[in-house]
Amino acid sequence: MLFLYNYFNRRTVLNIARIQWFVMGMIFLLFVILNGLYLFEWPSFDYFMSFLISMVLLIIFHLVITRYISQKQATLEKQEIRNKISRDLHDDLASTLGSISIYSNTLEFTKNAQDFNLPKKIAGLSQMALQSISDIIWMTAPRNDTLQSLISKLNSMMYELFEDNKIQFVSAIQVPDKEIVVEEKLRNNVFLILKEAAHNILKHAQAKRVVFEVKFLNNFCFISLNDNGKGIDVAGNISSGNGLINIRARALESGIDLTINTNEQKGTTIGLRFKI
Repeated sequence: MLFLYNYFNRRTVLNIARIQWFVMGMIFLLFVILNGLYLFEWPSFDYFMSFLISMVLLIIFHLVITRYISQKQATLEKQEIRNKISRDLHDDLASTLGSISIYSNTLEFTKNAQDFNLPKKIAGLSQMALQSISDIIWMTAPRNDTLQSLISKLNSMMYELFEDNKIQFVSAIQVPDKEIVVEEKLRNNVFLILKEAAHNILKHAQAKRVVFEVKFLNNFCFISLNDNGKGIDVAGNISSGNGLINIRARALESGIDLTINTNEQKGTTIGLRFKI
C-alpha cells in the first residue's frame, strides 16, 4: 500500500520524492514494530493497532505534503507572473521608449523638425507605449479571465488599430451566453498572437480589408484573422524575425493549433484552434 501511494503520488521535484520515500520507510518500520507487538492479540482490537496508526500517519503526511506542494506551486506561479510582466514591459516598452528618447533628442537639435516628421513619430510611439501598458494591465487583471473578455478585447483593439489606419475592419463573432473561464497563459498567448498578427498586417500586408471571425464548436474555439493584402513569404519572414517565430512559439507553448495560409491574390489567413 505504501509503495502504491508513492508510485501514484511521485513528484518531479527530486527533494520531495526523497522525502516521500523516507517517510514511507519510517511508516513501514513503525508498522513492523507495532505489528510485532500486537500480532497475537486476535480477536482483540489491538490486532489492528499497527494498521490504524500507519494509516493515520500516512493521512497526516499526505495532508502536509499536499499543502507544501500547493504553496510551492503558488510561489512558482507568482514568480512566473512577475517574470512575464517584466518580459512584456521590456519587449513592448523598452524599444518604444528608447525610440521616443532618440527622436526627442533629435528634435531638440533640429531646426526643421517637420521635415523629418518627428512630432508625428513621437506622438505615434507615445500612443503605442500607452497601448502596451493598457494591454499588460488587462492581461494581469483577474476580472478578464473569461473567453468573452478576451474576444471583446481583441475586437476593440483591432477595430481601433485598423480603422485609425483607414483599413476596413469586419468582425463575425459567435460568443456563448455562458461565461467560459480561460487559463491565464492560454488567454494571454491567444491575445499576443493575434496582436502580433494584426500589427504584421498593418506593417507589411498593404491590406484594404481585414476580417476577424470567432466560432465555437464541440468545446473548441476557432479564431481566424484574414486580410486581402499582398500575402507573405512565410520562410523569408521567419528568417527575418518579423514576429512569426514568436507567434508559433506562443502557439506551441499553449497547445494551440496554428495555421497560416497565404496567397498573393487572396492575402493571408491566420487560424487558431484551442479547447475550451
